[in-house]
Amino acid sequence: MKSLDNLLNLSKKRNVIDVKIFGTLLHLFSKLGNVKTCEELIERMEKVNIMPDVICLNEVLFAYANCKRKNEHKHEKIIVWYNRIVDPNAQTYKALVDALSAFRQPHLAKDILFEALR
Repeated sequence: MKSLDNLLNLSKKRNVIDVKIFGTLLHLFSKLGNVKTCEELIERMEKVNIMPDVICLNEVLFAYANCKRKNEHKHEKIIVWYNRIVDPNAQTYKALVDALSAFRQPHLAKDILFEALR
């Protein structure tokens, strides 16, 4: 996490720390399946008054989908993160299906999708 701190400090010095910087970092860590770091990045965003957009929150869902250590996380957290998204898009639903399916809960994704279509 020290190198992440260094990157954020460098961005802050250059006055370019914004949702795009965080979004890029979230994308990187979601590809790695690093749920913890993605969740910490969202917390950091909020601490510096940068509101995570739908793209950033989708990356947290994708992190769960790519997570290799499923036993360290609960599928209920996926639902919590999904519920934070005010205006879900097609990627949100893809991430939700991928994440819940990875946790062997595709029926929950189906229920949420059908509810969203009502």
